[in-house]
Amino acid sequence: MEARDLIAHLKHELTCAICLDYFTEPVLVPCGHTFCKACLLRCWEEAATRGICPECKAVNESRRFIANLDVENLTLTGKLIRPHLLQMVRGPSFCKEHQQVQELFCEDDQRLLCNTCFSSKEHMFHKVSLLKKAAESYRKKLQETLEKLKEKTKEADTVINNEKKSMEQCQVKMQTLKGVIVFEYAKMYQFLREGEKQHLECLENHMRENWEKLVKSETQASRHSQHLQKTIGELEDVLEKPASEMLLDARSSLERSEAVLLQCPQATFQEWPRCQILGMRDVLMTFHRDITLDPKTANPYLLLSEDLKSVTIGSTVQDVPDNPERFDGAAIVLGTQKFTQGRHYWEVEVGDKTEWSVGICRESTSRKGQLLPADVFSLTGFKMRDDFILWVHDMMEAFLIPEPLHKLGIYLDYECGHIAFYNITSKSLIYSLLNIDFQGPLRPFFSPCIPNKDSIIRPLTISTMTDQEAGDQYKVFPME
Repeated sequence: MEARDLIAHLKHELTCAICLDYFTEPVLVPCGHTFCKACLLRCWEEAATRGICPECKAVNESRRFIANLDVENLTLTGKLIRPHLLQMVRGPSFCKEHQQVQELFCEDDQRLLCNTCFSSKEHMFHKVSLLKKAAESYRKKLQETLEKLKEKTKEADTVINNEKKSMEQCQVKMQTLKGVIVFEYAKMYQFLREGEKQHLECLENHMRENWEKLVKSETQASRHSQHLQKTIGELEDVLEKPASEMLLDARSSLERSEAVLLQCPQATFQEWPRCQILGMRDVLMTFHRDITLDPKTANPYLLLSEDLKSVTIGSTVQDVPDNPERFDGAAIVLGTQKFTQGRHYWEVEVGDKTEWSVGICRESTSRKGQLLPADVFSLTGFKMRDDFILWVHDMMEAFLIPEPLHKLGIYLDYECGHIAFYNITSKSLIYSLLNIDFQGPLRPFFSPCIPNKDSIIRPLTISTMTDQEAGDQYKVFPME
């Protein structure tokens, strides 16, 4: 075997079969093979079979090994003498031009030189040193770089191992969070089902009570009607009598009739529970839209705030252009946003205003003269004496509420043809309009209404989502 082959064989015997580099902290396993300690442990962590030898695949169930000090010492010696052995095998290098031994090295040209080459003008001002000295200097630099590269390789391996562990942890974390989410939504469904059951039971109870009141009132009204019919018959009989007999019975008949007339039955007042849905506002805020007012649509009597979030009615006409988009017959301003699809929600503060109207308006409605009722889907509130009345425009239906609204929410589902109004103060549904045939763009609708002498004039203000609400909206459903 030639010397070069012996040197290569020596390096092979001192090389780890896993990392293919000189041994570092070599350890011996029972089957007789030697590996770097770190390489062996890493292989055992990644292997499916416990304690398998990376080279011969023998199984070491106990994962036992011992430090191979002889190989460690031999490795250190081999690393030191290998460069010198290679140099001895190769022998001196000769200059092809001058046939002299090249014992010098030019740093500038990075080439070997003989004495004649060194004496030439070409290398007169170049940095030239003895070949042995230059080789030792570069070998030291290369060795330092090699050690740095090996260190970086170890760091990269550490990162790879950490990332693999992180990937495993990521999978575990995902499964854990998935289980938590499924459990929390199941809990929410349970709360909602229980809430639905309670609301329906409460509604049934109110229905039963209202029904009993109506039956009782109907019975009383029937009896009163019978008394009226009987009294009418008695009076008709008295009127048919001769004058002398009629006069004798007239007073008693009138007294009985007046007593019957005083018995006036009253209509039954029906009480119904508020429709308070658990967590409804949290869900609605998921579809919150930042609505602003469109100055081009505002009636000349309306005053808009600088941020286009509030509107109030003034006492004089504003100097504004009479453009086609502007309402001139009704105290109305529209929102800038146009909706042709999707789900949307916004809130309006009405405070203690005594008149207001909010909702949705068709983009195609005429802006001049009176507003067409078919183009508006709104809720109007106004105070009449001591009562506060809500009027649903599209349904032409009015109903009393125990106290004025201070803040209400409007929800629109374009595809489902659904509009709902919510009392934010009491966290309850006011009214819900279903199965509306929307055609074309819709826009938010606001009217502070024309005041009377007893009106409390306040602005209508579109609420802005708080930072807390903006963060919470992603906890229910994703934004559309």
